[in-house]
Amino acid sequence: MTKEQAFIQYVETYVAACRELEPSFADAGTIRFERFEEGATALCYEQRIQQLDLPEVRLFMELARQYYGDLFSDDKLLSPYEEEVAAQEEVIERILQNKNTIREEKPIVGYREGGRVFVFNR
Repeated sequence: MTKEQAFIQYVETYVAACRELEPSFADAGTIRFERFEEGATALCYEQRIQQLDLPEVRLFMELARQYYGDLFSDDKLLSPYEEEVAAQEEVIERILQNKNTIREEKPIVGYREGGRVFVFNR
């Protein structure tokens, strides 16, 4: 089993445990890894917009930090300043508050670069 497959299983097991405790907890979204020519890999999490909420985003980010923490050499990537995290979550929350106006055929894409989060429609 690859490290990527093990991470997917790790998240699915965690979400299954959450669903056991709270049946209304959403199923895990789709996790995929996108490799770039430059040698970087993007960890992508896709979820239906109606199901996605900020606690789920936080949970996925925390699980990724716990699992892949040893792969990051820059502590700022793993532990951004609290003000930066609050600002990022505010942006995510505003987008999720307007999710009913977003059409599903145009998925939302977001990624973190340093202390910034970029979110856009495809």
